[in-house]
Amino acid sequence: MASLHKKGMENIRLFLIGFDTAMTSSQIETLIDDAGIKDITRISGKRDDVNACISAVDIGVVASLWSEAIARSALEIMAVDRPLVSTDVGVMPDLVCPSAMVGPGDVKALADAIESIVNSDELRSEILEAQKRTMSQLTLEEFLKRSLNLYHSLIDDK
Repeated sequence: MASLHKKGMENIRLFLIGFDTAMTSSQIETLIDDAGIKDITRISGKRDDVNACISAVDIGVVASLWSEAIARSALEIMAVDRPLVSTDVGVMPDLVCPSAMVGPGDVKALADAIESIVNSDELRSEILEAQKRTMSQLTLEEFLKRSLNLYHSLIDDK
């Protein structure tokens, strides 16, 4: 975010949704201060209105360095129809459009991906369409159908 802001993207803002987990709020605030983006950053803290918070952003980012086993935040971002940029850890490659994936810890690639989405309506549309396809496959009905198909195939093979 700091590099994008310094690059002239004056309208860019950072909204961190959540509360202390792997890092404390104090550690995050130090990083924000060191990056010189305190004036464009807000941290929500723990909130009950997560959907409203996510709906307030234009682009969602899940920049995990390690495994994402369930990726709830990614699914929440996708569910409110926001383009998602993510690192390619854990289950994320199964959920996220390849053009919106970057390597873990690759800050430049992450900034480039965000900038590309901001500057390209075509890319933004491509990502949103891919996310809609992914989300359509994650319904309870689809899960049941796939599970039954698997069970039937196992029975039919015997």
